[in-house]
Amino acid sequence: FELASTVVKAMKLAKPNDLIVVTTGTTDELTDEQALLLDCEIPDAREELYFGRKLFNSGRYYEAIVRLLVAYTHLRASFDHLSPRMRETFGEVCYMLGFCFAELQQYEKALYYLEIVAFKVCVKYDMEYINCLVNSGDVRAMGAVMKATEQVQKVLSRIDEEDSEMPDIERYNRFLLRRRCYLLIEKGNYDEAEALLKPLVDDPRDGSFAMGELSYIQRKREEKGDSHKSEE
Repeated sequence: FELASTVVKAMKLAKPNDLIVVTTGTTDELTDEQALLLDCEIPDAREELYFGRKLFNSGRYYEAIVRLLVAYTHLRASFDHLSPRMRETFGEVCYMLGFCFAELQQYEKALYYLEIVAFKVCVKYDMEYINCLVNSGDVRAMGAVMKATEQVQKVLSRIDEEDSEMPDIERYNRFLLRRRCYLLIEKGNYDEAEALLKPLVDDPRDGSFAMGELSYIQRKREEKGDSHKSEE
């Protein structure tokens, strides 16, 4: 955190738009932490945003939560008066808090923050929300996966018609399929899961996942004495 001491001193002296010039002399090559500082319109939240993001990026989730909760409180209190850019920052803080709590397996808290941004802003937030639902065994998980899948399929159909590409949406679609398969297997719906997994075996992007899940299904069937189903 050598740069951090310089940044903290600068925060007390500079306006947001001056801050990066004070610390780096340029706005062209910003770290994630510096970008948050540059955009921050709430003076009391600047230091917390900087250190919260830095700790988050370092995987120090307990410490990040302490900082991010303070930033969240300040931004929430001013939410109605925030600029569109600062509302994006608020959403990012919610995402980081949700991610941190999920990594610590505190899923109820994670879902509280992730629900604020889920299905509203970007695929990254949606994926973390769905992961949290699935990993926590939430009863809403399959419904959320299927709803998101339906929405994604509509987008992909338009992409096909326009002969264009959207890698993030296509990646999201594969993610949803993997999560759906996982849930089906957890519920013991092996036939349905197997039907979805077999076409993925030759896909270099998801082949390893599919093979692993199919092997797991085979083991579970053998444990139950109905392995013949996997040979159909």
